[in-house]
Amino acid sequence: GSIQKWDTNSDNCVHTFEGHKYCVTSIAKVDDSHFISGSDDRTFKLWNIISKDCIRTLSGHTEEINAVMYMPTGNTSLTGSDDTNIKVWSLNGFISDVGSGKDTTSHEENVEEVTHTDLERGTTEARAEVSNTGD
Repeated sequence: GSIQKWDTNSDNCVHTFEGHKYCVTSIAKVDDSHFISGSDDRTFKLWNIISKDCIRTLSGHTEEINAVMYMPTGNTSLTGSDDTNIKVWSLNGFISDVGSGKDTTSHEENVEEVTHTDLERGTTEARAEVSNTGD
């Protein structure tokens, strides 16, 4: 799978980022020079827009990744997958699973979307909200 960057003024593709083995399902902006992507190949990638390189490939899901999200508080990202897990990542690696209870790390159905809400202004804590949808 590939990701194309387009010049909206000329309607031309200015670069194609290649590296995922299968379909890219989600991308999210990190900052003006980086973005993240998730794929059906079960990997999560960090890209540099300026150098046009994949900086890091992270894996840990056992099924396709459906959603990625960058959280500037804590410089972390969330991924949601068909394996029913949400994973929390630093841009250097895997941090933890987010589960629905103390002893569980999975939801009953595929995780199709991840979002976060700051608990209070100035805090570094965040809450994950999950949309579970079955086929």
